[in-house]
Amino acid sequence: MRSLALAALLLAACSSPGADANQPPISPTSATVSSPPSSPAGAVAQVVRVLDDDSLVVKIDSAEAEVRLIGVNAPEGSECYGDAARSKLERLLAAGDPTLVADGEDTDQYGRLLRYLFVGGTNVNISLLTGGDALVLQGDYRAEG
Repeated sequence: MRSLALAALLLAACSSPGADANQPPISPTSATVSSPPSSPAGAVAQVVRVLDDDSLVVKIDSAEAEVRLIGVNAPEGSECYGDAARSKLERLLAAGDPTLVADGEDTDQYGRLLRYLFVGGTNVNISLLTGGDALVLQGDYRAEG
């Protein structure tokens, strides 16, 4: 029910006159994902490209893989605030090569790796959430797009 209220808030903010589509409509005071890791202890990767606001393609060793951020549901580029969310992800990734940390399910229904991303000690997933650029994604990742 709470996610429906947040979705309604997003929709209202995007459709209201004078809404700035580059600024997030909410500033969550606390966003939690079930026990995210506090430090990077995973595979170091190189960013190949950002696909959308919560997924990207990385290169690990010589293989490319698509990654879906754990716990993050950001608006797509065509949706209200989508460009702002994507820009935030790109800015966070520009600070260096990410470290990918697995937790629970390894992949989603599309074969994307489910990972937390750290860049320079910053948890990118949490930064997107606490900055108001994304909402907490709960539930079955295999059912998300």
